[in-house]
Amino acid sequence: MRKIILFLVSLLIGLSLFGLVTSSIGIDEIAKAFSSFPVEGLVIILFISFLIVLVGIWRLKFILKTQGYYLSFWKVAEIWFSGFTISYFTPIAIFGGEIFMIYGLKKAFSVPWEKASAAVFIHRVLDATIFFPFLVIGLFTFPLLAGTFPKTKVIIAGSIVAAIIIFLLAIFYIKTFRKESTLEWFLRLFGLSRKKLQNQKGGELVLGAEKEILSFFGLKKGRMWKGLAISLLKYFLILIRCVMLIFFFGGSWHLLRALSAYGFFNLATLVPVPAMLGSLEIAESIVFSGIGMGANVGVAFSFVLRSMDLLCAMIGFLLLIKFGIKLIKIKIGEFIDKVISNRNSLFIA
Repeated sequence: MRKIILFLVSLLIGLSLFGLVTSSIGIDEIAKAFSSFPVEGLVIILFISFLIVLVGIWRLKFILKTQGYYLSFWKVAEIWFSGFTISYFTPIAIFGGEIFMIYGLKKAFSVPWEKASAAVFIHRVLDATIFFPFLVIGLFTFPLLAGTFPKTKVIIAGSIVAAIIIFLLAIFYIKTFRKESTLEWFLRLFGLSRKKLQNQKGGELVLGAEKEILSFFGLKKGRMWKGLAISLLKYFLILIRCVMLIFFFGGSWHLLRALSAYGFFNLATLVPVPAMLGSLEIAESIVFSGIGMGANVGVAFSFVLRSMDLLCAMIGFLLLIKFGIKLIKIKIGEFIDKVISNRNSLFIA
């Protein structure tokens, strides 16, 4: 119940922000920004977005392969799209679908809990390793173009969150490269011990997952560098998409503008509202006003990016239904097997 209330409150905040920014700029002005956007531009943006999705699925498939599970691209796509859809509509648009991805890998594809948990964790760590540096670079590129830095509470809060996560990532990599347990560092931080965790329910699962994670990361581990390279390719494609969007909206081939727009896009994903409602429009209107292209173009820019994410989420929603039915069938099968097993044990007794 608490989660539902949190979702509804965050959704209401998002809708309010969205309504505020669109009404203050004006629908006519936003529509005017689209007047110069060519149809072929939309086709190119769709194609790049398609490549971004393929690379994301490829990375998860590669990680599972390193865990010893050779799932087909389509099976991994089911998991990836389902996780993306759940994450996109949670209060923070880049987190939320991880538990479902772990559960789906275990129940639908028989990946052990430890390996499924490790695979999803590695997937997110590789993502965050590239995501947050791009966020920081984008934020600090903006003043070079605009001459000012907007000191709003959202940007300050986002910068603090990014700094904390980059710090935690640094701790993770330093500890891992030294063959030390990051988990123990976190446990000590909260006054816990490894032994105490081991005796708790699910403790063995966490420790088993940590072992798999440590086997993936390391300065001499080719799998880690390949995973980071795939992540870098994904975010490079997202940057190229921003470059192309700015060009099609009447701008120029300007990498710094794209970096700023991209950094603020990443910042918008950290605002606790579903689907970046309002936060994305505000972030991009600030950027495009600062670089002299107009707040209306910034909102139009955000609409195109949102449409790509919504298309992906719609595909994920359909796959989520299909995947959900599959999981229900598995659950029913497990229940029937349990009933039959109990019945047979009674006869034997």
